[in-house]
Amino acid sequence: MDYTTLAQVRSALRIVETADDAYLSQLITEASRALDRICARSIDATDFFKLENLTDEVLIGQVNQYGHILCWPHKPKITTVTSLTYRFSPLEEYRSVDVASRVEINKLREVEAWTFLAADRRGEVRIKISYTGGFSASPGDLPADFTNLAALFTARFYRETEAGLSDVIGLADLTTATYTKALPQRLVTMIKPFVRTVPW
Repeated sequence: MDYTTLAQVRSALRIVETADDAYLSQLITEASRALDRICARSIDATDFFKLENLTDEVLIGQVNQYGHILCWPHKPKITTVTSLTYRFSPLEEYRSVDVASRVEINKLREVEAWTFLAADRRGEVRIKISYTGGFSASPGDLPADFTNLAALFTARFYRETEAGLSDVIGLADLTTATYTKALPQRLVTMIKPFVRTVPW
């Protein structure tokens, strides 16, 4: 799924001609996949923000001091959980949790299963979870600040290519050019709210 539109990118670049539309469309997809990996903090992430129904996603969870299982599915926003099973070892069978009465979604990112396991079970646990998660199935319904971020990211890719892949930041006070591969501070600030805070 692409996270911005051709019209948004052309607007960010202040261009009206259509000669580069095919190339811009390719860069939109590349920028979208780069945002997946940056925001999910994983090279395995694809369509991180796309709204999807996922079945039997395998995760590493944690049992807290109350015997509750906590896990963080691979989507930035969790709306519903349809099943959750767990086990502590490959030698065990998966045990299910009643999602209707014993599973809660905290802050749209964390899933908590009220299992009341013994205290000696604290630590890692293997999870299989089926759920609905993500922001939207189309770019038009994504948060406006995120689609703007994706457009600016794509525009940066385009400008770097135009400049022969050099990355130039001008220093007005010294009238010099500095070459850097760092992201501009504006993009760094815009990305922060969307970056996953727990390990993949």
